[in-house]
Amino acid sequence: MNHLIDKFLNQYQSKSTRQAYSSALNWTFQSVKIDADSYFNQQRDYASDVNNFKLFLNGRPPKTVHTYLMAVKQFLLENNIDLGVKYWKNLRNRSKMKKVKAVTKIISVTKEQIRKMLSHATVRDRAIVLTLISSGMRIGEKTEEEKT
Repeated sequence: MNHLIDKFLNQYQSKSTRQAYSSALNWTFQSVKIDADSYFNQQRDYASDVNNFKLFLNGRPPKTVHTYLMAVKQFLLENNIDLGVKYWKNLRNRSKMKKVKAVTKIISVTKEQIRKMLSHATVRDRAIVLTLISSGMRIGEKTEEEKT
C-alpha cells in the first residue's frame, strides 16, 4: 500500500475505521484511474476527482457513500488539499443525502433454518449462535463493561 495512505490510516485507532477508509481510498484511486503513489505528483482537478468518485459510488448504501466521501475529504485535508466547506456542503446537497442512515434488510429466520444451521456447527459455534439469537446481540457488539 502507498506510504501516504498508510500514514493517514495509522492516525486512526479503530480497526473498522482503518478498514473502511482503506477501502474508500482504494476505490477512489480506482475510480479516477490513477495510482495512489503518483496522485499528488500531477496537477489534478481534485473536485472533479471527488465528483467522479461519488458517481462511481452510485447505488451503494447512503451510509457507505457518506463514510467513503468523508474518508476522501480527510485524506485530501491531510495532504493539504482543502476544497472548502461550501464544496462539501454542495456535494452533499446535490446527492439528496439529507439524513444518513444505514440501509438494512430485516429477514426472519425460522426455527427449522436455525436447527439446520446448528446441526453443522461446532459446539463453540452453537454456543455463540444461541447466545446471539436469545439475546438479540450482534457479532462484534461490545458489552456495557467493554464500552467503558
